Amino acid sequence: MIKGKNFIMNTMAAVVMGMAIAACSDDLFTEQDALEHANKVLGVDIPADQDWNLASSVTAEILINKDYGETYTIKVYSNDPLTEEYGTVLTEGTVENGQIFVRQFECASTDKRLFLGVTNSRGYTFYRTAPVVDGKLSLTIGSSSTVPSRGILKSPTTPDVPHITIPDDAYAKSFLEGAKEPTDANTIDNHDDGGGSAVWWSWAGDANTLQYNPGGFTGSDEDRTFFETYCRPYTLFVWGQASNYFGYTGTEATQYLYQILSEAGKWSSWVNGVTPASDETYVKKFKITDYYDKGINVLSTEAGQGDARSVYISGKWMVASPDNSGEQRVGGGAVIVVDDGGELIIPEGMTMTFVNQARLVVMPGGKITGGGKIVVTNGNAEGLEGYNGGTIDIGTFNNNAGTFHNYGTFTCTNLMGGAGLSSFYNHAVVHITRSGKAESWGGNYDTPNIRIYNACHWYCDEDMRAYILEVAQGSYFKVGGELFMSSGNDGTADDSYVALGSASLTEIGTLRNNNTSWIGPKNGYAILEVGGITYLNWTGDEPIQKGYFINNIAMSVDDKTMGAGQAHGTDAYVAMRDFILNGYGKSNDYFSPIGQTACPDGNGSAVLVEKGCADIDIYGDDDYEAGKCGCTPGYESSVPQRKKVKPAIWSYAFEDSPRADYDMNDVVLKVSYFQKDDYTIDTTKLDVTLCCTGASLNIYVHLGDKGKIFGGQEVHAALSGTSGMFVNTGNGDKFERRDPITVQVATPKDFNFSTADFWVEASGRKIHISNPGQDPHAVIIPADWRWPKEWTSIKDAYPDFVNFANDPQNPAYTEWYKNPVEDLLY
Repeated sequence: MIKGKNFIMNTMAAVVMGMAIAACSDDLFTEQDALEHANKVLGVDIPADQDWNLASSVTAEILINKDYGETYTIKVYSNDPLTEEYGTVLTEGTVENGQIFVRQFECASTDKRLFLGVTNSRGYTFYRTAPVVDGKLSLTIGSSSTVPSRGILKSPTTPDVPHITIPDDAYAKSFLEGAKEPTDANTIDNHDDGGGSAVWWSWAGDANTLQYNPGGFTGSDEDRTFFETYCRPYTLFVWGQASNYFGYTGTEATQYLYQILSEAGKWSSWVNGVTPASDETYVKKFKITDYYDKGINVLSTEAGQGDARSVYISGKWMVASPDNSGEQRVGGGAVIVVDDGGELIIPEGMTMTFVNQARLVVMPGGKITGGGKIVVTNGNAEGLEGYNGGTIDIGTFNNNAGTFHNYGTFTCTNLMGGAGLSSFYNHAVVHITRSGKAESWGGNYDTPNIRIYNACHWYCDEDMRAYILEVAQGSYFKVGGELFMSSGNDGTADDSYVALGSASLTEIGTLRNNNTSWIGPKNGYAILEVGGITYLNWTGDEPIQKGYFINNIAMSVDDKTMGAGQAHGTDAYVAMRDFILNGYGKSNDYFSPIGQTACPDGNGSAVLVEKGCADIDIYGDDDYEAGKCGCTPGYESSVPQRKKVKPAIWSYAFEDSPRADYDMNDVVLKVSYFQKDDYTIDTTKLDVTLCCTGASLNIYVHLGDKGKIFGGQEVHAALSGTSGMFVNTGNGDKFERRDPITVQVATPKDFNFSTADFWVEASGRKIHISNPGQDPHAVIIPADWRWPKEWTSIKDAYPDFVNFANDPQNPAYTEWYKNPVEDLLY
């Protein structure tokens, strides 16, 4: 390259002579000479397989299987249009539903993942990422088997959450029949002798008989006679277990003997000892119809359902501890029924604990209030599940290995779940402050294993933790703080998951996702709105084995800062986008589908949308019938504003002489498809921009055999510069600044950016794009590239260029053009 000769010599003749000599010597400069010169100047050893090609040819094959009769506009972007003002379009076109969109286009060879925008005729757009593998971008959008409808306009009539046999009025009133109001006399433990006369028995194994009064306690003669007559001759009694009583055996004998003794008013029950009881002091059924403010000790004493007591409440019961422990235990299959108009009050500092199949039933119109705590533990058999059809407003509800169904309004400050299988089924409205942390709420996570099945409204103001979450069709689930999906276990082999039903709406402040998979419906779409990310169980480098997002989920993610130290960076949207969209993990240097084994049918239909702009309308109505219909606040979608686009830009950088200094700025062209306006790209035309010339020679630009472009002008003249001056390559008296010039040319047939035949003519020499094994006298860069300043070698302005020149197959260096030294660029 000849630069500055006209500034060194003082006469035009000398300039002409110098140029002629240089031209002559350049003609004698062979291709091998140029290669050796490049190796010396750049300090490299250019291998024979260095083709200088930084582009890849890609074939898109995108099957659209969504809305019947719909036509979609497809745009393939090199960037994510949701994170930038413009989406950079590589190719675009239309396709009818059920057909395959096929396009061939070029992108940077380092682009192993591209972005899709899919817009329907109504203007709604959703976005996807897709991997480029072996030159193909292959994807199915929508169901692989059935075509889902555009949207669900009304909530389904049968939410997909299991129901129980709902207690009716007859069930509630059955506990009122024969019940007695609690008194000081009938609420103490009847198994205690109370210091009065008692009958005590034990088994004498050698005689196979019962011994009467071995402990010296005495009862009346009548008691002794009854015992001798009805018990000893017919019963073998061992620690509360009677057998062979009038032909009955085992538990049946126990229950029959108990019935005989109770009806006779002799003994209330038996374990080791019994107290003579009367109808007044022994009560199986309690009722509270007015106001009661004491504990009931006997609620915790029975061991079996046949002996269980119950409390029917149509008045008010202010619970107190029977033994000053701060706890009212309810055990042995006991049942607490709060009927219409009744109220169970559990004050702060008080706990009501349900154990051994005990049941809590709140009928419509009944309520539980107070700042205290309810604990449901040890499981609930079928028919003994906890039930709320009224109103619960409590401090803490600990569903500890229990089963609870809400058909009314459930409110608590802290919802907890135990270490075992703990299930909460919501068919109406739940409003909690927080869930899943220790009661002290000091920040340590606790009780992670609750399973939540939501069929209607669920609101959590702060943080929440769960192990399994199902959001049924047409339901609403909102967490204002962080949702922590746990990777722990609840004693089962089940993996943690979230299942979202069609036309469901889930809103989350931030997500901490720990090996939890999110599964959408296969027909219709679920809407998921996420604010930010605090943790994802993925480093960004390995294929995702758990925690993928699959099936029909339309997601929006606010661009918020992630928690510190995340492998995915600090952009929550980017992290979520990379993680969820189609279950793709990064394997080696490309993104590979893991859905082949983990989720083979539906791994491609999760999409990103702008918040509030999913093409789904969900009917909302607060006038719902619990567990049946109208269980969302509704979702009115809005058409998003059209996303501005710009075409991908390709840069072509030339040296004008084989004696190059490799500042790569003698001619720089930038080429793209013609942009008609902010939203439209015309691929029938090319925008060709002449950016600069760092040469003193006269240079003309050509495209193939179409002749000179820029109106046939020499590059200095085309830029309105002075002949022989340097234009847009530096500062000072020897340099000129001029606006780049752009012309439109017809796109040649079978045009390809990566093989386009742009070439320059310099002093009669034709300089084409470098071929494999040549020096880099002219290269194509798949980017809107910034060129080095005058007399600044590309190896200095872009330090990775030398590594790329030496080792073209190393992916660590193929993005050399993205890592400049800023001060050395024009």
